[in-house]
Amino acid sequence: MTLHHFIAADQELPLGSFQDQTKEGLISIAELDQGYEMVKTKFSKPFVYEATGCLHRPGNDIRALFSYINSNMPEGEDIEVYSCWDGEEDREKDDRLDFFIDINALQLGKHVKLDKKKYMDEIAGMFYFEERQLVKIRK
Repeated sequence: MTLHHFIAADQELPLGSFQDQTKEGLISIAELDQGYEMVKTKFSKPFVYEATGCLHRPGNDIRALFSYINSNMPEGEDIEVYSCWDGEEDREKDDRLDFFIDINALQLGKHVKLDKKKYMDEIAGMFYFEERQLVKIRK
């Protein structure tokens, strides 16, 4: 099975493939396929896209996603990311897994304070998206 990742924002986001600064991580942001329309119910944001990359484990693709978010999101706004297995888009999200990352405040969840100069590397080294998890990311 494939773990799908979806990203939602209050504004339209640029589509295409995006690398991080090291050119080692790569993600793609694409229009939401009609077959995945039901995933929109997981979000509070109107613009929903599919994000592809190796986002289910820490690494360079996580860095590429956060670099993309940093470049395409105004300060003070949130973006939401939801992950689920293919064919399980209509299953309820697991509220126990809800997670918040505040890039501006350098806060990963409730307990991890990030270093101002190394926060991208720290996020890429320890964070990944889990199935049926909604992650809110504030810049």
